[in-house]
Amino acid sequence: MLKARPRQAVARRSVPAYNRRAAELAQVYESTTFENVHRGVLDVLPAGSAHVLDVGAGSGRDAAALARRGHRVTAVEPSAGLRAEAALRHADLSIEWVDDGLPGLVTLDGRSYDLVLLSAVWMHIPLHQRRKAMRRLATLLRPRGLLVVTVRQGPADRARALLPVRPGEVVKDAEEASLTLERSLQEQDALGRREVSWSTFVFRKPKAVAKVTI
Repeated sequence: MLKARPRQAVARRSVPAYNRRAAELAQVYESTTFENVHRGVLDVLPAGSAHVLDVGAGSGRDAAALARRGHRVTAVEPSAGLRAEAALRHADLSIEWVDDGLPGLVTLDGRSYDLVLLSAVWMHIPLHQRRKAMRRLATLLRPRGLLVVTVRQGPADRARALLPVRPGEVVKDAEEASLTLERSLQEQDALGRREVSWSTFVFRKPKAVAKVTI
């Protein structure tokens, strides 16, 4: 199911580049597996039929893998080209494909999730929007819900508007949004790029927290 979103001011500078290369990039993303990319956090993912949000879903590889595990998956992707590729490649699965993006995610108002996955997205968000984006993600988590964030470490890519990210700043923003760091990993690139590595963080929302203002 495809769902459109109202216009809003979000970090979308990289969207045209992804639209132009949607088929090519989808092929690259689908050349590896969810289990390979996220092997360091597989043991903490929820079991059973959880409500899962995949933000920046790309080709739908991760959303599809989570749906096959029995979860109810909402996949957010601002690139129309990648969204179309994802819906076509994984048409056999019941996934909700949504046109939206951080920091607002306005189409998700009133919803909450057991797991939010943010894979290879944070470096697209301008620095001045990251605190707001993290707070928004925190509001979408259910009590005891998990937020998994993977952050690219490597050379800049102007074509895709890849911005530098300091891992410590990710943790600080999450803690200010009342999330607790449960795991931090440094991992090699699943696509075999020597110049690229990844920082992976697992945050948990407490049972009860003060209201977060975004």
